[in-house]
Amino acid sequence: MRSLAEFIEPRRHIPFTWGKLDCCMLAADWVEAQTGTDFAAEFRGRYSTRIGATRALKKAGFDDVEAAVTAALGEPVGRLQLRRGDLALVSQFAGPALGIVGGDLVWAPGNYGLVTVKLGAALKGWRLPCRQ
Repeated sequence: MRSLAEFIEPRRHIPFTWGKLDCCMLAADWVEAQTGTDFAAEFRGRYSTRIGATRALKKAGFDDVEAAVTAALGEPVGRLQLRRGDLALVSQFAGPALGIVGGDLVWAPGNYGLVTVKLGAALKGWRLPCRQ
C-alpha cells in the first residue's frame, strides 16, 4: 500500500491522456494500489479518445463514469463524508471528473499534469474499501 504522496508525485507533471492518465485511469490506478483490485481492467487499452471512452463505458453497460464507479465501489456518499484517499466526482469545465481526495483538495488530471480542485467542488464521492 502506497501513501497518497508517493502515488501522486510521479504523476504530477504527466499531461492528461485518454486511456492512460485520464480521470478514470488515475482513480482506478489509485484504487488498485490501495486494494489490489483493478475496477478498470475491462477498459484498459480499449480507448484513446473521449468518444472511445464513452463507447467503452456503453459497451460495458454504463451510462457514465459515475455508474461505473458506483458498480465497483458501491453507492456514493456526500462530500462531507469523504476523507483522504477516497474518490470524488468534481465539477470541471468539461463536465464531471474523478479525482482523489487529499485533505481539503482533490487531485485530478489536467492538461499539463495533475491539478487540485477544492473539495467543496465535489458533487459526491466514494469511500475507498479496505485492502482484503
